Amino acid sequence: PECSHSLANSLTELDPNLKEMTYDIGNGPETTLVYVDPPVASYYQIPELQNMEVPTEVQPVRPKFNGFQGKFINLSAKPVTLYWEDRAGGTKHPMRQHKPFSSSGTATFPSHRFYFCEPNQPDAVLKFMKVGQYPENLYFYDPYFVEGDPAETERNLKVLSDAERERYDKWRLTLAFNEFYVNATGRSYLANYLRPRPRHPMWRADYFGQEHWVTTKETQFVQMPPSEELQDVPRTGTGRKLAHDQPRLLAEYRDPNKTILNMTLKVLSCSPRAFEISNFLSPTEVQHILDVAG
Repeated sequence: PECSHSLANSLTELDPNLKEMTYDIGNGPETTLVYVDPPVASYYQIPELQNMEVPTEVQPVRPKFNGFQGKFINLSAKPVTLYWEDRAGGTKHPMRQHKPFSSSGTATFPSHRFYFCEPNQPDAVLKFMKVGQYPENLYFYDPYFVEGDPAETERNLKVLSDAERERYDKWRLTLAFNEFYVNATGRSYLANYLRPRPRHPMWRADYFGQEHWVTTKETQFVQMPPSEELQDVPRTGTGRKLAHDQPRLLAEYRDPNKTILNMTLKVLSCSPRAFEISNFLSPTEVQHILDVAG
């Protein structure tokens, strides 16, 4: 199997499934990198499958459960309430009090019924939304926009202050970008435009069984340290980062026979990415997690 001894390749080489997408949302043509799922056949290291343009015997399996994440956006300068209706004509249940220009998310699936209403007034409906098939999972209330009439839309938007207009325009950029993103990837864009590129690299998962080798000086604990020696974990990563030549914390309770922990990451799933790490925790560490969980 292909193995990596460090993050060097991940830091310098782009995933080949990152493709350049060109989009224009009002500022002229721009480009960004988006992840495009490769053919399922590429997950198998079988030459016969690789040479087939459309391998009919290797197709993605669609889960029976068709749920996904829904995002709801209030594009107005007034507060509104988001309601979920348990059935057509049924009871409306309050889901979220939306401040002006705010968003919320919830798990949903096709046929779910939602309403934007006047605050705490389920019968004062501003917009009805029936959830469709993925990737139709971004829904919004916009009292200013007039389909096909930009001049009237602009007249409606004049009631907004400069600060409100800026927030409105940011949401509109997100929705416009989402259309390009869906067309390029088949997925919806649940972030806000334009989300910075993730700072942390991800291990490649090009095919089932692919392996990466990782080493760390954070060796396993073989004894549980006394509670009085344990400290709260700092909230930020920089607060608990140790230099390579610094001694490890609570070293006297770690495996005395090891100064380096070797780990092998084995790809179990390519999309979404899932890795198996055998012997990741020691029995002492496993028991500690069980004790904390109660």
